[in-house]
Amino acid sequence: MIKDTYSNKGNNRLQIDTIQIIFSKSYVSKYKFTDFIPKIVDGGKVIWEYKGQFGLNYVKIDDNAGKCMMKFSSKVLGANYPDMITIDTIRECLKNIVGSEVIVFDVDMVIKTADVLLCHVAKHLRLSKPLPEYVRLLKLLNINTNYLLTDYLSGITFLRRCKSSKSKEYFKIYDKELEYMLRKNSSFRDSLSKEEKNEHLRYYQNCTKVECELMNQKKIRQYLNIPKTINITLENVLTSSENPILKMFNKIHTPIIKDTSLRNTVNEDKEQAFIKELTQKESLIFTSAAFYQYDLGRIRYGLAERFKRAASVSENMKQYKSIVQRWKIFESDISSDSIGLIEQLREAMIYENKPAIQSPIVKETSLRKSVNPVDNLTSEQRQGLLENIKSLELEDFFDMTTLRVKERDDDDIPF
Repeated sequence: MIKDTYSNKGNNRLQIDTIQIIFSKSYVSKYKFTDFIPKIVDGGKVIWEYKGQFGLNYVKIDDNAGKCMMKFSSKVLGANYPDMITIDTIRECLKNIVGSEVIVFDVDMVIKTADVLLCHVAKHLRLSKPLPEYVRLLKLLNINTNYLLTDYLSGITFLRRCKSSKSKEYFKIYDKELEYMLRKNSSFRDSLSKEEKNEHLRYYQNCTKVECELMNQKKIRQYLNIPKTINITLENVLTSSENPILKMFNKIHTPIIKDTSLRNTVNEDKEQAFIKELTQKESLIFTSAAFYQYDLGRIRYGLAERFKRAASVSENMKQYKSIVQRWKIFESDISSDSIGLIEQLREAMIYENKPAIQSPIVKETSLRKSVNPVDNLTSEQRQGLLENIKSLELEDFFDMTTLRVKERDDDDIPF
């Protein structure tokens, strides 16, 4: 029987499209040995591998290590595929795998003890405008240049530029209806009844899907805020209240500014409006960038004068580039409606039972007089501000007694 609507519980918590887990082989009671193919890995070690279908990507059994690894997607839910993998559906996912009789294992123990090695966190969105309109703006307002942009199914993929595979990050936003109808999904569609297939098509009509791929345990810990003292078990991951999709999107597309009423005023007023939206650390970087008149070449030269290591210069330049890019977008002629559309997209990524992102603390807005309300700081806040200034090595730009920004004199700029 087809449901009128799919579960909305997932909108309030973590949803996963694809997951890879590993657990003790002792929880496996039997498996179809004839369906598994031996593979030689790591200089002679033999593992047994089953290549699956309809959502079960593969199962690998390592007799020497006594481990079983499997990777599967929410397609194992069959007719309930749109519900994705959640704490409410994981039992159904695993029971369906067991029901295939390829491998039989203790479902309860796997939920409690299996370690998660990889997961693609996802969410279905219903947007008020066609997806290409949001994509056009995401490209236009690309703030974090550390991410490479590529087109994907009327949508876009952000891939973090990095050398280490452990640091890679993927963020996708795309037309789910188009993706569902791709040839690669035809076998899955053919496994459904006509009624189930039509129900899926109705559900995915005008559906936008966002995904962030957490490719290893380091990224899972980072984005799900799991302490190193806690195992990354299937149960711990699926009961997390964190929102990695929103975290990664905010990292790629930091909120530009909400109040655009001062866009057409004089430059200093624009600086005052812009700085309201920054954190304390960002304010310090912005002040330093203003000292160099937002010239990235001068900023790099200045950083090279302060830091001996080239790696330190490059790392700090990433932060300056982001702030300067945000500032240039803010002072440009991009309409508040366009920015509002990006913020609408951001709001759609918030879990329904979670509050919106807290607004940054509003600081005193005079860039020339003071970046922060230093007159009213507690001793603890004052100490925190001092530590931020020192950690960023911005002592040259602040009076370390009053913590006020020094007056800028262009003659002091050494180039």
